[in-house]
Amino acid sequence: MESSDFTRLDYKTINEFFPKGQLSILAAGPGVGKTVFATQIANQFCRHGEKTLYFCLEYDSRVIINHLDPVGNGNVKCYFNDIPHISLEDIQLAMKKRYFNVIIIDYVELMYSTKTLDGINRAEELRAIWMSLDKMAKENDIRIIGVSQLIRIRIDGSENALPDDCLSYLDREFLKKRIKVLHRESYYSDDSGKEDLESVSIIEYVSDSSYSTILKYI
Repeated sequence: MESSDFTRLDYKTINEFFPKGQLSILAAGPGVGKTVFATQIANQFCRHGEKTLYFCLEYDSRVIINHLDPVGNGNVKCYFNDIPHISLEDIQLAMKKRYFNVIIIDYVELMYSTKTLDGINRAEELRAIWMSLDKMAKENDIRIIGVSQLIRIRIDGSENALPDDCLSYLDREFLKKRIKVLHRESYYSDDSGKEDLESVSIIEYVSDSSYSTILKYI
């Protein structure tokens, strides 16, 4: 595994891990650092001229923005949206108003397929959301990164099985080709203390590869 300072996570790597024209699923357990990682990815895309829209469904966007390095390259900026309970219709409307190269949704399990559905099976609704996001990425040739929260089980890339029952409603091949799992070893230790800087790995199951970098907590 290659190591790098997190603030210099290179564009080549994230370009390969999160390709254009495809949905990517960025997954980890609660507290691993998904949001920190996703916001730094947004930084990198903006610095390389890719207009990015970040949906913050769990946090107030001001909390995230206050802890980010300055983003943007000239007129290319990262746009934040923290409207709760967004639907696919909201994302489609945002794309009609302004073209984006990258859309990050943090996190998808807080989305709804539409604002008016009642009584639908939640697992089926989430499956429809993931499939629709993948279709949207293909049709617009853009990057869509959906952040997903897994249960607290050990996910370090050492096992062959795909992680977690949380995404069991997705086809295994669909999931395997798209999921990227964050792994932080101390997450599984009994020590509740957390260093400001800690190594984190990105595990990609389709090619059995991983990339190690340094995660700075906020």
